[in-house]
Order: sequence, then C-alpha cells, then structure tokens
Amino acid sequence: MCAATLWDARSGAQVTQLRGLRNAVRALAFSPDGALLATAVAEGAVVLCGRRALAALAAVNGHSDRVASVCFSPSGALALTGGDDSTIRLWDVVRHSELVAVEQPGGEPVTGLAFSADGAMLAASLGDGSVRVWDTGRWRELGWLSAHGAAATCVAFSPDGAVLLSGGADNRCLAWSTRDVLHLVFSSTTGAVDGEDRE
Repeated sequence: MCAATLWDARSGAQVTQLRGLRNAVRALAFSPDGALLATAVAEGAVVLCGRRALAALAAVNGHSDRVASVCFSPSGALALTGGDDSTIRLWDVVRHSELVAVEQPGGEPVTGLAFSADGAMLAASLGDGSVRVWDTGRWRELGWLSAHGAAATCVAFSPDGAVLLSGGADNRCLAWSTRDVLHLVFSSTTGAVDGEDRE
C-alpha cells in the first residue's frame, strides 16, 4: 500500500498520512481554499481528501492509464486531471462527476496542467515537447507551442497571468509572454511558435 503524507512546512514535522492507496501517488494539489487535497494515483484514479484529517472523501475514475497531473480551478469548484492515456478530464468537485474529456492528438501523455489565475486559460505540457493552451470559457483549443526538444514536463502561469512557464526533459525552462505568445499563436498560419521571452 502507498500513502500521501502531510508535513508542517515550518517545523518539518509530519502532521498526518493518507494510507491505503493501492498505487503510487504521482501528483498532488490543494484546492485554493486549502480545504481539499487531490491525489492522483497510478491506477488512473484521483482521490479527494479533506485536509484536516486527510481522510478520503471520494474517488473519481475516468482515465484508462496512470494519472500524471492534477490541478484545481481558481474557484475550487473544478479539478483537472491529465494522464498517460493522453486525455485531459474536467471534474465537478462537488458532484464528483466528469464534465469534459479531451483527447490529445498523437496519443501523447499529459504531463502537467495549469490554470491562469483568472481561470480563463488552461495550459498543458505533453510528452512530445509541446505546450497546448485552451480557452476555458468554451473549452476549445487556442493553439500550441513547439516548446521543448524532449518531453515537456510541467507548466505554470505567473500570478498576474502575464507569463507562462514550461519545463522540459531537455533541461530547459522557458518563459513565454502570454500576450505575445497568444497573439502569435492565434494569428499564425505558418506553424508552431518557438521562442523565449527575454524581457
């Protein structure tokens, strides 16, 4: 059996553990208010836990392979998961139900997910080195970035949403201006955008 452990960041002391997970924990995320913890486990499920007692409240299943990433929307009402089955899935946290499932072309695993602070954009890093960006209002893909020479492993937005960061197995961390990148991605008809923000 595997476990997720909660630590006190100031003292370094162990607070509690969530035990009894059948497979390895591959990703963790707190809800914005800190009340819930989502644990993505290798068998394709996400376990939602109450933070105070770190007790399992519900499990959501939908992925056919390992879940590699999980994040909450800024409101905390939704959770996103990405997995080795090349899908991104949107979940209603209250009802524990799946709302949207988006399959990535080429069967590439989804390695990282991030919402912008206002919730308007979603970014995903993929195993082929690309980063894809979606408009969450309509859940449609806005464009993609040919970012890394090896697998892209993680993505994050700056708190003000002005910068999108991506990290990869090519030992690079790239900083993209979302204003410039989105303009280029949305207006380009010649192919992928590849570059770094050097402001």
